[in-house]
Amino acid sequence: MKISHSLFIFLLCPLIFSCAPSRFVKPLEKGQKAVSLNLGGGLFDFGGVTMPMPLSSITYGYGLKEKTTLYGSLHTTSLLFGVGQIDLGAVHQLKAQDNWVPAITVSPMANMAIDRWEGRFKFWPQVDVNMYWHYLQKKNFIYTGLMNWFDITNQNPHRSKSFAYIWAPMVGHTFVRSKMNYNLELKYIALNRRNDQSVVAYKGINGHGVIAIYFTVIRKF
Repeated sequence: MKISHSLFIFLLCPLIFSCAPSRFVKPLEKGQKAVSLNLGGGLFDFGGVTMPMPLSSITYGYGLKEKTTLYGSLHTTSLLFGVGQIDLGAVHQLKAQDNWVPAITVSPMANMAIDRWEGRFKFWPQVDVNMYWHYLQKKNFIYTGLMNWFDITNQNPHRSKSFAYIWAPMVGHTFVRSKMNYNLELKYIALNRRNDQSVVAYKGINGHGVIAIYFTVIRKF
């Protein structure tokens, strides 16, 4: 069966569309704006060499309130294949850091994608729960969290169910500067699912999930 370019991209879900780093783990200051660019993705075998997929996206964030930031993202790599994907979400701080007791945030998000040729549309709700710790005079911080991703419009013909739940733990570190932040994140995507039926030779553990690596640059205004 011949697969169009757009359908090929759709069939890589969730390992493509869920393959993005955390947008904002910590809320911005009230009224603050930020633009970020991230690069990276799931590890896969390319000619015998393991490397991360060169996926990219651009994100804009706005500090609506002291504890709440709104954001939106455009996935630039999938756009090159004729699939437009945007993410709209927010991050809200539930608890502040108390010495070594971490701060806790929650980030609900709506992921939407449509291809330009056949008009396929997909919608994925997502909820991330994060914890972060400041150190070094409360500037840099480390974080960990859990991504919860729900595929409610599954279009993969290899699956009989129309609903899929994907979860992914992550850990990261953010270097904080006055105007710039630099972030590294390691994520283990879909570890509750096997990857041996994927059209891409992803790298997981014991044939499950995908290990992903990301680098993000954030400019604050």
